[in-house]
Amino acid sequence: MKNYIIVGRRLDDDDIKYLHGAGTENETVDMNAEKDGVAGIPLTVEFIGRTMVELSEGERLQEGTPEYDRMAGLLKHAMTVRPPTGHDPSDPELDRIWEKTTIVIDYDERVSEEGQTDTNVRKLVVPVKETLAFRADEIAAMDNTPGFEPPLSYELDRRLMKAHFGSLFHDILDDARDSNDAPLSDDVKQALGKLIDERLGSMEDLANSADPAKQNMYAILNSPVSAFHRAVGIYITEMCN
Repeated sequence: MKNYIIVGRRLDDDDIKYLHGAGTENETVDMNAEKDGVAGIPLTVEFIGRTMVELSEGERLQEGTPEYDRMAGLLKHAMTVRPPTGHDPSDPELDRIWEKTTIVIDYDERVSEEGQTDTNVRKLVVPVKETLAFRADEIAAMDNTPGFEPPLSYELDRRLMKAHFGSLFHDILDDARDSNDAPLSDDVKQALGKLIDERLGSMEDLANSADPAKQNMYAILNSPVSAFHRAVGIYITEMCN
């Protein structure tokens, strides 16, 4: 297998790992969403983004120290090997590739001197050769017309946008008129609203789900900070996607 990428895990992935007992001597990582009745922390792109925010505000971790090794290990668990479309997701080679993956934490630098312009070092990571080209070829095969699915578009993104535009949909239905320039009936507006939910996904099916992944999706939909952390994690880890 040649054309795989290593990216942050999504909430709707089947192989999410969870962090239990964070920061204690009993800290563990496994695939159990709960342990002893306590929910674990899902190791996904949101975790990666939140960690980047925290690391950017703390002291620089020194490579080879216990805390550096711990954090690099957790970030690795939050990443997964994604094969090309159509490849068997249970291929054991995916696990072997993950095992042989090393996570390196590095820092951009800014030096400020009184009365002087800041000196900045901005580090850009170039993905492995041919990784971007493979994805670029897939995208190039799409039609050059509006309506294509953009890169970095997942189920949660569609729900986030639907929730964001929910009030706009409501206003449109309130302002809509029939052929006689009369307002739509409440029954028609409710039917159209239900159709929008069915096509784009409703909040209720996430809020009422027993699936931990969907519960986490619902939490992100209600938290701008969580959505921000997820966005940071996506843009840091999914550049090759």
